[in-house]
Amino acid sequence: MTQSCIDHHITRLLILMVVGLTSWRFSGLLFARTTTRRVFRFQVVFQRPIATSTGSLLATFTGVATRGGQVEVRVKKIQDSPNITSIANQRNTRSLSTDNRPTRSFEQTELRDVQQRSTCSRPNSLRDNIVFQLVDVQESPQESGDLFMYGVTKSGNSVLATITGYKPYLYAYPKSISGDEQDVEVALKAHLHDLGLGDRGIDIGVVVDGPNNQSKISSLIFNGCISHTRKLQLLEDAGLYKFVDPQTDVVTRFLADYQLPGMGGWIECPAGGYALTKISDQASRCQIELAIPHDALNASDPGNSNAPLRILYFDIESMTRKDPKKPGNFISESLQDPVIQISNIVSHPGECKTKDPFLRVIFTVGSCDPIEGAYVQSYASEKEMLAAWQQFTHDVDPDVLTGWNILNFDLEYLITRSRQLDFNLRLGRLKDGPPTSSEPQEWYSLKYKHWMGRMVPIPGRVVLDMFRHFACNHDKFKLSSYGLGNVAAKLLGDMPGMLKGDVAYSDIPKLQAGPDANSSTRRQLAVYCLQDSYIPLVLQHKYHILEEYIETGKTKRMLFRHMMYREPLVKKLAKST
Repeated sequence: MTQSCIDHHITRLLILMVVGLTSWRFSGLLFARTTTRRVFRFQVVFQRPIATSTGSLLATFTGVATRGGQVEVRVKKIQDSPNITSIANQRNTRSLSTDNRPTRSFEQTELRDVQQRSTCSRPNSLRDNIVFQLVDVQESPQESGDLFMYGVTKSGNSVLATITGYKPYLYAYPKSISGDEQDVEVALKAHLHDLGLGDRGIDIGVVVDGPNNQSKISSLIFNGCISHTRKLQLLEDAGLYKFVDPQTDVVTRFLADYQLPGMGGWIECPAGGYALTKISDQASRCQIELAIPHDALNASDPGNSNAPLRILYFDIESMTRKDPKKPGNFISESLQDPVIQISNIVSHPGECKTKDPFLRVIFTVGSCDPIEGAYVQSYASEKEMLAAWQQFTHDVDPDVLTGWNILNFDLEYLITRSRQLDFNLRLGRLKDGPPTSSEPQEWYSLKYKHWMGRMVPIPGRVVLDMFRHFACNHDKFKLSSYGLGNVAAKLLGDMPGMLKGDVAYSDIPKLQAGPDANSSTRRQLAVYCLQDSYIPLVLQHKYHILEEYIETGKTKRMLFRHMMYREPLVKKLAKST
């Protein structure tokens, strides 16, 4: 083969590569000739500004030209370049148009490709076992008596297993130790009948005879017509029984009864034992949905491996002039101030050490200049931004939502602002689930003693508030303050880039909408907002916070909400085992 022939084939190869790939950037051509075997090898390097599951792509095309004139081309990824997304931002960024329509600083299909989970092949229910790592278990909101078990497979696909046929129960004894036990049962059933439940709600059976047959411990078995929580409330309202360990909820009893692990444990749905739900009938946004009898599940043991859980770190900025990240410095009046930015960092456990997070996205109200390594999405109004962020959350489908003080501030603020804008914020995995809401919850730490905070249950997702974790472990960290700036300075101060930026809360309104505000000042605010999402990621990696909860969940058969938000109970259990 002559040199001109080789050049011809290389030229033809380059043309084929460039056609249809005009957004690829040519980086270089390497050429080598091996005369002994009459084989000519070359390497063409292109770089395209797209994001993949591990960052942006630097691709190498290698080719072999033989004497016969044939060209074989192979493609391999040789490097992840997390900052290449800035190229896409620079190419696509536009200011808000004069008609006030929203603009985006990325190609929509491009972000959608990277933010969604890996493609899932549909299982064969008669042939394939479905094995997943447990994320959460909750009662069905339809009061069917079913349990919803959420998890992730080793390949990263999300799963919802509907557990059917389980009858929750608890133990109780009559408040009055005299009289006929049957009178109490008759009174209870009469109470249920008055509520329109008839006799189908609860079966009563004797477990332990009391002294002189005057008092008995009975098992109250719930038949699934309404939720366990509601039934317990009905029994308390009846005033006929005292309960034995009423704090043990139905999910905890179910896991204990069938020796199933808690959060982080592995569950197997054996082939032939489950029914796959039709895609058109799925109640959730999970990739795999199935129904399985309560006694058909098995605990699985794949060793110490973990599924590639998706963790979404997020932070919001509002026009408030208070510092909402400092406990006790948040006032309800600030809820009238609009949310102006939401930063998001998506990663898998351990990525902080091995590679950068695979996705950074900042949502802004108003135009914003490009940020290296991040997708910037700008909107004309707060409501449009919130709707876009909700869709982003659905597409990313995180297993864990986390950040700093997100329960007392970020989530509470988003919920309240959404209501004021007449927008139902839904962050859970159920398609027709109720709007995300919060409820008061008292918690305790050595630093803040008894504190009335907020709880935000999100079906199918773990909500990990880093502030609450560190404050509840004051005996370990012993910090004078658990504001994010102080925590970063004390625990991460020796790491470059970990000290919080110099944006004062009083400057936020000026940077967003002041007389000199523009896309550049909003970029300054966006960088600050992204840092507030990144610092919790570094803290999570340094102290292995999520990994510790996973290991505790496996061994104690506990769900995350019981470990995180029932701290005294967890410590008591840990000491007793």
